[in-house]
Amino acid sequence: MLFPAICALCGRIGERVICDYCRGELGPFRPELLHGTGLVAYRAILFDYEGRAKQAVHALKYERVTALGQPLASLISEAVDQYQLEFDLAIPIPIHYFRRCFRGFNQAEILAEGLAPTRVSPTALRRIRHTAPQVSLSRDQRLANLKNAFLARPSVTGKRILLIDDVATTGGTAIAAAEALMAAGATGVGLVALAGNP
Repeated sequence: MLFPAICALCGRIGERVICDYCRGELGPFRPELLHGTGLVAYRAILFDYEGRAKQAVHALKYERVTALGQPLASLISEAVDQYQLEFDLAIPIPIHYFRRCFRGFNQAEILAEGLAPTRVSPTALRRIRHTAPQVSLSRDQRLANLKNAFLARPSVTGKRILLIDDVATTGGTAIAAAEALMAAGATGVGLVALAGNP
């Protein structure tokens, strides 16, 4: 009675973390995969980066509403099944150590928790360079900002990689990560993001 369950997005009392109304406002998954950019073979972006989807990303990432993690991770898992994505290893897009210390967690790792733990490796890709936040940069600036920002471990050699992220707009982060993964011997890279632009 003192601490009732509430929807993290609309505040309805007595509801799940994402209530049926807010889940409905997220809408269905986009029906098709998007063609990749650069070394990224395909992009599966589940929702447009607006409305409830944008609110969910901001609540998890900036307001630290980690209770959203489980239902959002379930959406990632559902999408992997719906799109019939084939991969050997899923890798959450890493954040730099300094940003992780400030935030306390990596939101992409939380989103990957809906996948089988044996197929997820948060340590196979590292962010080795601290970069400016991408949000205020143009596409060209984002690509330059992330140049040589990642380093992949030899464990990715010969594997098809599925990157997991919260938001994909220009695709710059995924491109930079894919460059590092392919240089380390990965055979292909795809991306699943909770929200983004076409």
